[in-house]
Amino acid sequence: MKREKYISERISFFDHGDSTSIVISSKIDRWKETVLFFWILCWTVCGVYLIYELVMGDHDEKMQIGLFVFISFWLYFEYRISRVFLWRKWGMEYIKVDEDEFTYKCSVGRFGKATRFHVEEMGPLVAEELSSKSLTVNIEDSFWFIGGERIRFSYRDKQHKFGRQLAKEESKDLVRLIKKQLAKHQKKAEHAKQESENQLNSDEVS
Repeated sequence: MKREKYISERISFFDHGDSTSIVISSKIDRWKETVLFFWILCWTVCGVYLIYELVMGDHDEKMQIGLFVFISFWLYFEYRISRVFLWRKWGMEYIKVDEDEFTYKCSVGRFGKATRFHVEEMGPLVAEELSSKSLTVNIEDSFWFIGGERIRFSYRDKQHKFGRQLAKEESKDLVRLIKKQLAKHQKKAEHAKQESENQLNSDEVS
């Protein structure tokens, strides 16, 4: 019986025979998850208090306007950090490759949309070479940030990326895995097609 295999703690794959599915987990250490939850909790309490002051407080017009503006900023950051927490808790990147298609889906739980790419129209997969001293890279690798895709490819004159916050070696290993599995499925499909043609020719001769 075939089993799920791992190329790192975050990346697992399963060969179904005619296709391969790959999962990139967004999980972080438990203490980091706790920090995010505590951050959301404190931020929410502050926001609730501000809303209470706006609605029930006896303030002049300027103070009311100031509270309204501050609450607008609070709502924006409440949304952002809540998205990060949900992503870290239940987020996954799903990849499926077969002889014809590369399918990518970024989802939180069951929510997410799959995008399909025809392999023959895709450019080569490239693992980004990024400097560990770069401020942008360090921010993208933070556990309170969603993003930092490390693998890219071109498709119909557009650039696409995936592999959020993967380490350098993870990115390279994942690119190798995808190329290997893709070549394997294409070879298997070509072999099956050749056998079918041979069988058809044999039947015609008979």
